[in-house]
Amino acid sequence: MNLSAAVPGYLQSNQRAELLAVVLACLRDPRPLDIRSDSEYVCKGFDTRACWAQSGWPGDHADLWDLLAKELSTRMFRVSICWVKGHAKRIDIERGRATVQDKWGNDGADALAVSGAQMHRVPDDIEQCARQPKSSAKVVQDDGSSAAG
Repeated sequence: MNLSAAVPGYLQSNQRAELLAVVLACLRDPRPLDIRSDSEYVCKGFDTRACWAQSGWPGDHADLWDLLAKELSTRMFRVSICWVKGHAKRIDIERGRATVQDKWGNDGADALAVSGAQMHRVPDDIEQCARQPKSSAKVVQDDGSSAAG
């Protein structure tokens, strides 16, 4: 399954995007799934779900973790998640740190992530606020460098 999507919510991070990918795969495909992820956050959270599934996820992105736990508890077929090396190079394959299939899959997932990120339209006021510290720092740095010269 290949898809890209805008990540919902105000708290945006690569961890949230990686987790959303797992949730969407589970919700959209009822077959047994063997998911490959380069996210240690997702892999460790998935592996420890027996500790938190009943009481709810205690950290960030609880909405997605709790949705995943609910989906996993009602599925007829098994889901497994396996960690793979992200951004693997040819040398990683030669040394056995990655397989060709995992490299191709991870590269494809990264391309879809970029596509999904481009779906966001950042409101002008938020973009302006984000740019302001950068422009203020540049003014301070420019003033400092001309004073030193």
